[in-house]
Amino acid sequence: MTLMDFYKMRTSEHRVAVVSLAAAGKTVFITSLIDHLWNHDPAEFPLGNDAVRNPVKIVRFRQLPPEPGRRPVEYKENRETLVYPTVVRPWPPMTKDLSQFVCEFERSDWKLHRVKLTLFDLAGERLADASMLLGDYATWSDRIFSEVLAKLDAGNHHIAVGLAAIPEKIRGFGHVKMRHLKAAKADEAALLDQFRAGPAPILKAAE
Repeated sequence: MTLMDFYKMRTSEHRVAVVSLAAAGKTVFITSLIDHLWNHDPAEFPLGNDAVRNPVKIVRFRQLPPEPGRRPVEYKENRETLVYPTVVRPWPPMTKDLSQFVCEFERSDWKLHRVKLTLFDLAGERLADASMLLGDYATWSDRIFSEVLAKLDAGNHHIAVGLAAIPEKIRGFGHVKMRHLKAAKADEAALLDQFRAGPAPILKAAE
């Protein structure tokens, strides 16, 4: 190891996803956290083991661009809404898709060390979808149709068609989407029970 390598700045990377159901305050929490990091006040956001006698300050904070294909967290717009709410926009808008905030910073008590922090704001509706889709449509369809295709025939084909249409029933946002999700889960369970039960037996008349 050379002297240059020894004194080279080290960067540790942390990726944090903030998730909860819709309207739980994720965007407000993320906006507040970013603001504390960007405009750090040791009295308001203490760090370290002895913040009273040895206050630690975040320094050299800078925002980085999000990863390719990721939507940025609208931090400045959301902060503006929280500081100066209006009748038209009293609250930051609901998160509708995955968004990302990336930053780097150092601490006054660190030597040759900085952090790269990536925050993910995940829509609450996506968390509800995950309970049915197990993360994405491909995973859900693999789980359902690995069972269905093994037993598919002309007698149960209509049930398989009904199962394939389940994701189309989950629409809207907030409480509307939660209602549709609940109904879709019930339909999925009923159709699977019907599929597994097989055709009704044909009764023969007594001789």
